[in-house]
Amino acid sequence: MMKVAFVLVVAACCLPAHVLSMWPSTSYYVDFIITKNCFGEDIAMEMERTGLKVGRSCWMEEWKNTFGWPEEQGARKKRNILKMPSTPSERLLACNLRGLNLMTEDNEMNYDTVNMWLDAKITDPVLKDQLLELSLECQNRPFTFPGLPMKKPMEPPLRGVLAFRTYMDCMNTGGTRICRNKEMKLVQKKMEMV
Repeated sequence: MMKVAFVLVVAACCLPAHVLSMWPSTSYYVDFIITKNCFGEDIAMEMERTGLKVGRSCWMEEWKNTFGWPEEQGARKKRNILKMPSTPSERLLACNLRGLNLMTEDNEMNYDTVNMWLDAKITDPVLKDQLLELSLECQNRPFTFPGLPMKKPMEPPLRGVLAFRTYMDCMNTGGTRICRNKEMKLVQKKMEMV
């Protein structure tokens, strides 16, 4: 599955893997290639840098809160981040979302961040319009997950994380479709020239 919809969603959902390695699996590499082809190399690289920066910061905070920093082990801090689990905790994901300004302090999804980023970074007007329209559609999706035991009312951080995951899934699916269609048109045009 591709995490190409926009820099912030990509960075937030890929952060745990980015702390360990830039592309820990073929899937992450394919995501990067599709992002690069759809948005351009500069934006793809910005996404990677943003993900690494916020991910490392949040992981270090998670490590510090969980295990602390013994005075005599100060030199081992960097080595310890390599023990990060591949699936982030709710708290770690919430930290990443806040670090990217995707979740407010009140644990609400900050959709304006995404829309402002799309508006500022995407230069292809057709692609920009399609992604902004998709973003609006994805914002209006209900965020329920059947089969999961949910307390009523939902805990605020959980509500924010579920809103993000619902939005991210929608943007990933729709963004992949939009980028695939853009690429297909380019390839078809080149094929006609041969």
